[in-house]
Amino acid sequence: MIIDLSDQMKISAGLPPKRADVFVNSSLPIALLGIPEKREDGEITAVAVTVTNADAMPTTAPCVKEGAAWRVAFAPSCFPTYGFVERGYKVVATVKTPTGGTMSTTLAVGDVEIKADAPTATPGDPSKSYVVKGSDIYVKSEFVEGEQHYKKQEISYDPEMDAWGADWTGDYILVEGEYIPVEDANDAT
Repeated sequence: MIIDLSDQMKISAGLPPKRADVFVNSSLPIALLGIPEKREDGEITAVAVTVTNADAMPTTAPCVKEGAAWRVAFAPSCFPTYGFVERGYKVVATVKTPTGGTMSTTLAVGDVEIKADAPTATPGDPSKSYVVKGSDIYVKSEFVEGEQHYKKQEISYDPEMDAWGADWTGDYILVEGEYIPVEDANDAT
């Protein structure tokens, strides 16, 4: 799939780019065009794409520069279910500033539509990947020794970026309907 980001680079990163379409259990190759080598804030040294599937599971992959295009491919295993994901992909560039530092900047955010490939295809279920408990959000992180582990969403302000963002912190397990830190669970045994 070719996605031209020329308008986002010239006018505004807020303009919606082309929707990314893929079938269930199919790969999604992406070629990004229109990304300049340099901007006012510095030289673009790397580009990465994050795609969120219909189960709300994000996958991030770095792009490879080939001529005028930045290319990346997502495996069929990234798309096991079908559904429409609003703002389901994000293109982020690493920019080397004139002072020698680096910063990340979002170049574009677009929609993703994962289409059913057969009548037996199942719709996505975002609750598979995260759980809301009170005002806290927990996302599945890893499976260790037969037990699902979770990370907790922490909203924090980044003064360097002058923006609010989410961090995923801690290591929790579910015990009798409550999320407790793993170290507390180990101390109780």
